[in-house]
Formats: sequence, structure tokens, C-alpha cells
Amino acid sequence: MTALLHPREPALAAYSACRLCVHSAEAGLELACRHPDAAEPLAGPQPVAILRAPGGACGPNANRMEPRYLQPQARPL
Repeated sequence: MTALLHPREPALAAYSACRLCVHSAEAGLELACRHPDAAEPLAGPQPVAILRAPGGACGPNANRMEPRYLQPQARPL
């Protein structure tokens, strides 16, 4: 089985929007999401593959994405 089809590595080859999001977190080989509205309260961050599936909390269009490059950064005085 190739690396792109390996069941534990789908987030390594896809979900580039999630890699740019402030809510992303790597959990071993999986990419997880820490968005407060998408996370399960008792389970913690959820795998991106579940949240980005059709009907998932974020969906295929990454509806809850907040890119890091748009976040305000503190500048030294």
C-alpha cells in the first residue's frame, strides 16, 4: 500500500487548509482539529479526516478555517 493510501496517513497528503489553520494540531500521524465548536468535550481534538468529511463539522470546504497568516501578531515597540 502506498503512503498516500495508508489508513493512518490521509492527513499527511491532504487537508492543506487545515495545516494553515490556527486550530490544527498534530496527534501522532494524524492531523487533528481543536476548534471549540468542532471538538468533542470529553474526547478532545478530533481527526481532521472526520471533521472535513461531507456532513462533518467543518465540511469539505473548510468552513471553520482561520488561517494563521491572517492572525494579528504583536509587534515589539
